[in-house]
Amino acid sequence: MRTRRPEGQSVSPTLSSAQRADPRNGDVGEFTFAGQQVVNENFITTRVDHKFSDKDAVFGTYVFDRTPYSAPDSMNNVMLGSLSSRQIAAVEENS
Repeated sequence: MRTRRPEGQSVSPTLSSAQRADPRNGDVGEFTFAGQQVVNENFITTRVDHKFSDKDAVFGTYVFDRTPYSAPDSMNNVMLGSLSSRQIAAVEENS
């Protein structure tokens, strides 16, 4: 249910800092905020190569990536978070 009220009438003293509704768009106010999105990139990549002879070699690669992410919900009431991780190891021998 939507109740119309005269322009400028205060709803509550605690809401005095809120934006006023604009009668040109149906007396509906907009809530906007600039939420801070926090992303940390925590990763490592390493590679090792070793040549035993002209015909025999080995290499290894390791990748670790852990990325926590947080951002507020659409009303800026609750901080939401997620975590994505991956870990890869590869070893190959050429002979």
